[in-house]
Amino acid sequence: MNELHISTGAVRLDIIRDGENVGVFKFNPKDISEAQRYSEVVTEMEKKRVKYLEKAKTLDAGNDIKAKIDFLAEYVKEMRNDIDKIYGEGTSDLVFGDTLDIDMFFDFIEGLAPYYKKASSERTAKYKKQVK
Repeated sequence: MNELHISTGAVRLDIIRDGENVGVFKFNPKDISEAQRYSEVVTEMEKKRVKYLEKAKTLDAGNDIKAKIDFLAEYVKEMRNDIDKIYGEGTSDLVFGDTLDIDMFFDFIEGLAPYYKKASSERTAKYKKQVK
């Protein structure tokens, strides 16, 4: 039987959380629709971060620690949902476990950015050659 091999450009990364391999995260920075979702969510996360900082200042002015914690938990849960919008339901559970730590999300997003930039550069270079 003949075969046709297709390479989609998918990347597989081991998720090492607190020194333990908890699974494999698979994504495809060459997939334009995925890259669009990534870009949209990153833009949205930046807007939310600005709003978060404004609200955090307001909450800091008061001494309601429970309100601060509740607000931060809500913000991080929104970010988990955003990650799942890009990569599918359960991705944030795989990557972050049940931890609600805001820094983990920014580390994750920033860690993936070079893959998307490289895929975009390669795509651009390929089509520039074809146009000449």
